[in-house]
Amino acid sequence: MHVMGPFMGQGGSAALEDAVVLARNMAQAGLNHIHSGSNVIVHRVGEAFNRFVRERRVRVVRLSLQAYLIGMMLGTSSHLKKIIWTMLLNFFFPNQKSHMDYDCGDL
Repeated sequence: MHVMGPFMGQGGSAALEDAVVLARNMAQAGLNHIHSGSNVIVHRVGEAFNRFVRERRVRVVRLSLQAYLIGMMLGTSSHLKKIIWTMLLNFFFPNQKSHMDYDCGDL
């Protein structure tokens, strides 16, 4: 449900994180055993997606920003711009491997 640049190799990982979080939210909404009418199902699916979006928003913004900054740094030939992008990366992401340290919780 989001775009990831190839610069950190996180697209597949983010998709798996999304799947775990969405499945957990669907199960918590009672969608793993449905015996209700269609209006109730639609409402529960909507609630599950809203919780999913709230839970994933910050993570996806951080991943996207980090991938964007790395892409801009790699895509420029100007040494001054490389320094600026590197400084921004170090400011926003002092731990450059933090994108790998994420626990999406139990399913």
